[in-house]
Amino acid sequence: MDNKKRSRLEQCLGFRKTGESFLDVASVESNPFFMLFNYDAEKLCELLTDGKVEFAIADSIRRQAVSVGSEQAVVIYKGMLDAIFKIAARIVETGALIQLNENFRKSMKTPQHAQTARALLDETADFSWDETEYPWIKKREQQVIFMFSSNLLYRLVILHELGHLWHNHGERNELIDSINIDEMFGNSQAGSIESQARELIADNFAFDHLFAFTSFNLESQRFDEIGRFLFTNLVPDKYELAVFCLQMAFVYFYFMDSESWRARSPSEWTHPPHPFRLQALYMAFLADGFGSIEKEHREQVFKRGVQLGDSTIERIFGTPNNLKWLSEMGQNSYKEHFEMLHKHLPRWTNIERIAW
Repeated sequence: MDNKKRSRLEQCLGFRKTGESFLDVASVESNPFFMLFNYDAEKLCELLTDGKVEFAIADSIRRQAVSVGSEQAVVIYKGMLDAIFKIAARIVETGALIQLNENFRKSMKTPQHAQTARALLDETADFSWDETEYPWIKKREQQVIFMFSSNLLYRLVILHELGHLWHNHGERNELIDSINIDEMFGNSQAGSIESQARELIADNFAFDHLFAFTSFNLESQRFDEIGRFLFTNLVPDKYELAVFCLQMAFVYFYFMDSESWRARSPSEWTHPPHPFRLQALYMAFLADGFGSIEKEHREQVFKRGVQLGDSTIERIFGTPNNLKWLSEMGQNSYKEHFEMLHKHLPRWTNIERIAW
């Protein structure tokens, strides 16, 4: 990214007022993965958009990611990436990926107490790759699970922002500087049916591409040490890979929820809560199965992905398994709201399929 574009982005994102800046990833000595993940996102944006969209990491504790249409750029904030690393670390140390080879999973720690999402993701504390805090980091298999989980969650965030750009959400909404903001535990009051519809469309874009890119990456690693471990213990075929992507989608949606969404009118939400996002993803998945899963398998794959997603949250926090949101979606007010959302999707969809 050249200096002129970087300066324009700083102005768009209000860095001059907040005192924030872009992160020099080489300076993050406590976590070697910032450089690796920065490179991964740069290449992902370059490959998917033919070099038309650029990527940067903001040096800020805010747990958010943004797309800036006027500059064709995606920016993830350091706080969001730290949060992703913390989630992945918790997944590893609690053995939350319950579809793992049973013998391997039994070697992992069981959570001893409940822990709230906000406590786990304390934005004032950086994630540090420290064996004192995370004794498992010397174990190769746990490192692989950490990297695979965190990278999948990370790519999900990046691809979601690219989805906003692909569908021209900023420009068509005539937003100031055409910025779309996605924030963990966001509590903005400036919600609307339109903003929620845009999120559902960006979700579908993200998951379609996440499955395709992950499938390609895994196939290229099939015969090396990491690939063999993943194929043997976690994703032996395309169906289990789809399950894993859906499982991580559940985790992502959970952490993007506003904690007060049930207490607010649906018209005030900026982002639809996870039940709505999962239902929209379910409809899209039944329609095309990520372009790879046969129609007769889609219902079973989606159900398993959601169940494992809920179990993952349960193990991360030591909380009881709770799928009551499934019945909540049948309530008249929520059912009507989802139907209204669905009617607004065509307006925000790039039907010409030409963006970059």
